[in-house]
Amino acid sequence: MKGAMKKLLMFLGVIGAACLVLWLMSLRPAENFSEKYAGTDLTVDVEGASVEGTYTKYQNAHKGAAKPKQSVNVDLFSYIDGEGASVTTEYEGADKALYTETDSRLTWEVDIPETGVYNVYIEYMTVESRGVAIERSLYINGELPFTDADNITFTRIWTDKTEPKVDNQGNEIRPPQVEVFDW
Repeated sequence: MKGAMKKLLMFLGVIGAACLVLWLMSLRPAENFSEKYAGTDLTVDVEGASVEGTYTKYQNAHKGAAKPKQSVNVDLFSYIDGEGASVTTEYEGADKALYTETDSRLTWEVDIPETGVYNVYIEYMTVESRGVAIERSLYINGELPFTDADNITFTRIWTDKTEPKVDNQGNEIRPPQVEVFDW
């Protein structure tokens, strides 16, 4: 009986100590690191750590460049060279669509009327696959404008397959996800 009582007291002591530690930790204020970095230029290289060719560096290098208001439309179906692509008619609500395979390569000749920095806008639809994001590269005049242009990600759209289930404590349980194919 003495041994059982000793074990019970030790167990209660450990539980009490753990509760005390958790209570003391809850009294600490939450840390906010925003003040730590206020006024710091986070785009500057750090000695020993270098990220070459990022989009941020590309933007900084072209900070004063003109931003033309005129749009330049590219006819995706009029590529001048390429492989691993096909044009489809009446695909998922579009009159025409350009399907590119995983290792496709296409080249367009585009006349840009005004020198400057342009945004690229592409409407796309994913096709059934393993569920991973689509990755493509963008070359301008045969070169990557910045390193990150070698791996541009086109994300997929996901939605809940069912309504969330609720457990006996009233907590919602995340439902399985299914991919939605949409432009």
